[in-house]
Amino acid sequence: MKSIILILLSFFFFKSFLFGQLPNNAFNDSIKPKAIKRPWVATAEILGTNIIINRFDANIRNVEWAKVSPASWMSNIKAGFQTDFDYFTTNWLGHPYHGSLLYNAARSNGYNFWQSAPFTLGGSLMWEYFAETEVPSKYDIITTTLGGIYLGEMTHRIGEIFMHKIKKPGLRHTLTALVNPMSQVNYLVVKKSRQPNNDTAFNPLLNGQFAIGGTIPYSTTNNTLAPGAYLGISMIYGDLFNKTKKSYKPFDYFTLNSWLNVSFKDSLSIYFSILSGAPLFVKHLNKNNVLSISQQYDYLTSNVYKIGSIAVTGDYSFQHNGHNDNYLSTSLKAGFIILGSSQSEVVKYVYDSTYKFFYRDYIFGNGFTVKAEVLFKTKKFGNITGNINKWVIYAGDTKGVENLLLIIAGYDYPIWRKLNIGLQANYYMRKANYNQYPAFREIKKDYYDFRALLSLRF
Repeated sequence: MKSIILILLSFFFFKSFLFGQLPNNAFNDSIKPKAIKRPWVATAEILGTNIIINRFDANIRNVEWAKVSPASWMSNIKAGFQTDFDYFTTNWLGHPYHGSLLYNAARSNGYNFWQSAPFTLGGSLMWEYFAETEVPSKYDIITTTLGGIYLGEMTHRIGEIFMHKIKKPGLRHTLTALVNPMSQVNYLVVKKSRQPNNDTAFNPLLNGQFAIGGTIPYSTTNNTLAPGAYLGISMIYGDLFNKTKKSYKPFDYFTLNSWLNVSFKDSLSIYFSILSGAPLFVKHLNKNNVLSISQQYDYLTSNVYKIGSIAVTGDYSFQHNGHNDNYLSTSLKAGFIILGSSQSEVVKYVYDSTYKFFYRDYIFGNGFTVKAEVLFKTKKFGNITGNINKWVIYAGDTKGVENLLLIIAGYDYPIWRKLNIGLQANYYMRKANYNQYPAFREIKKDYYDFRALLSLRF
């Protein structure tokens, strides 16, 4: 809880200290006319969302922790916080997605980015204390709130693209419901007609590509890896270097790199990953140089690693438009990990005999992160991309440190209109040290992943 309060205060401190006072309309929505705020509708939708999910878990899934009562509510209020038992996917994808529903209940009822954040925190606290019989987890509150705000604003923006750009009502509402179901729930609840295609104010730049291909993994510490398939999407929303923009709102620009790795070893296994960052405050030094403060959200899984991170970074970004449509863009990011996780063998060793239902195979902790990105586009010779990600996470309950590195390098060449062929190489390295436990004082693992891809730009 303290981490959430501190980071929200930090956002406002850095805004005033580094970027100065923004215009009065700096936090207004991009969509005009000005939205009408409906606090009671937003609150009712958050309450309804939590109740529906809880009743589904209790009556359909038949899980014991969802069978709450006034006695469990009082017990949770008195107990305080404890460590978390959940699976990695539950904590780092399930909870942020749940939080995005809570966030978009407010966002689709007239509230902007900052105004929707308290609704997300309130809905998360409501769930922890009144929708589970288990003692509340501070980790769940952080991932639900901060992860929910992040995924919520990103899906809100993508949903607005569908609402404003797709003319056929059936297709427009179906696609919007897939990425942002709360906006469509609210559309039905409020019964208010929208005229999205007549709004010329909403016209964000959107560039990216879909990719499909095969992958060949290799590791010096794991000889059980097998070839698989790859499906990915990369996206750049907005223009970070648009100096003519009068005011910058959070997520007016964001990057998303997401993919599925499918392994065919023995049985079918699917691993989902997200690397994403979004500036919250921006300062243009000139047309080619930008400073920003950003939120980073990372969720990475494979048959070798699990990495989760919610961080705040200070960024420097540079672009250069050369001759013959050549283009170079780079960025360097460094900051603090509010909450991070890494798969670790020591967790089972420490907790397995203590708790009956303990599904965690990863550590929690704070730390720092450093990232570097480069994009070099040429008209004749294709595009080169590079992405370096470093996380250092200090495990709180197991008294150790995880040093994690992920490098992604790619090249693609246009073969016909927007169709490209390409190659990509990934390198993962992990060094861990747990001095308190002799068997885990030095851990080192590495992993290589080579991909051949066919991609379509949009």
